[in-house]
Amino acid sequence: MKMLNYFVPTGKTSVVIKSKTTEETIVASEPQYNKILKKKIRVLINNGSASASEIFA
Repeated sequence: MKMLNYFVPTGKTSVVIKSKTTEETIVASEPQYNKILKKKIRVLINNGSASASEIFA
């Protein structure tokens, strides 16, 4: 979850978890967002999909 704070502005929804009985919304809380905006981001994919480890590597 900490890594999401680099991509989602503080106070914005970062994750919504839904199940048959509940729905939980997680909001970004740490002000890390501006630190990564000044850097280039590359996303590595393999066979048309990207796992979390590939994205955050």
